[in-house]
Amino acid sequence: MLKPESEVLASRLDAVVSEHVAGGVVGASLALVRPSEPVLTLAAGCADRESGAPLTPDRLFRTASTKKTWTAVAVLALVREGRVGLDQTIEGWFPRLPRAGEIRVRHLLSHRSGLPEYEALMPKGAADDWTPERIVDFALSTGTQNAPGETFLYSNTGYVLAGEIVAAERGEPLSRWLRRAVFEPAGMDETWSGGDERVPRERLARAYIFDSARPGTPPEESTGWFPLSGIGAAGDLVTTPRDLARGVHALFTGQILDEAGLAMLRGPLLPASFPGTNIAYCGHGVLVSRFGELAIEGHLGQLRGHFTMAGHHAASGITAVLCQNSAESDLEAPGSTALHPAFAEVFRLAGA
Repeated sequence: MLKPESEVLASRLDAVVSEHVAGGVVGASLALVRPSEPVLTLAAGCADRESGAPLTPDRLFRTASTKKTWTAVAVLALVREGRVGLDQTIEGWFPRLPRAGEIRVRHLLSHRSGLPEYEALMPKGAADDWTPERIVDFALSTGTQNAPGETFLYSNTGYVLAGEIVAAERGEPLSRWLRRAVFEPAGMDETWSGGDERVPRERLARAYIFDSARPGTPPEESTGWFPLSGIGAAGDLVTTPRDLARGVHALFTGQILDEAGLAMLRGPLLPASFPGTNIAYCGHGVLVSRFGELAIEGHLGQLRGHFTMAGHHAASGITAVLCQNSAESDLEAPGSTALHPAFAEVFRLAGA
């Protein structure tokens, strides 16, 4: 049973989530972790518009690019073991990749590799049979490669390669190492790398896209639009908000990486921006959102109708994950951008 003060907080947070859904979102699910308290979960709205099934906290989400934090954790574990250097160039692993002799490991993790982005060009409803090599070939054939260095250019391609570095050095897929070394110790028993692990898809909240050019029209279901194998180490995470919040909290409170490894994950912070978001800085697998004086470190994830924000506030020790199962076709439209202020309000109400 919740303490009276926790019941008040739960009621206020429930109002935030419900108001967010009432603003035009199909469904939203929240998990909150405060120091020395059990995980608080809430959900509102619909998991499946066709059946009318309500969204409940145990529903799974494709939390997309929140996987990048865990891929970076895997790379930095190798760095701490002395097997990989952040300033090491990547041609030893990818001798045929253009400009591999100029791209450093840290460039992959901080989105400064210059490698082209491909996600928006992935064919709608493509078969779920992609390999990392095929992804990189697709990106290079459809996009323009830039010089690596200090310019922030978001690149899923770079994280696909980061995952391959882990696989090469560990002698096993990234997903297997993460399950054994990170997810299981952190108690994340409802978390999968959907690109190469079997996911209980019947538990997925269905995904929906609103056509921003036709306000007021019903959304189109988009659950099968993007293959998880087509994003791999850059974004194939499937999990519940509770599991993800538990893992993010463990990470930022020093339970997964040692102090030096966590410092490398967090920085050095370099300027970064995404249209329609509050992202201000990027570390190695970490994005920092600023809401006035409130700074939240973590990551966001968007994958054709599933939209997640996961973050931690260092001073208060509070962690939250907020997921929704709908988005606008224009990611700068209100149906998508409204997640950011709702996420910030969760932290403020929780005491950040």
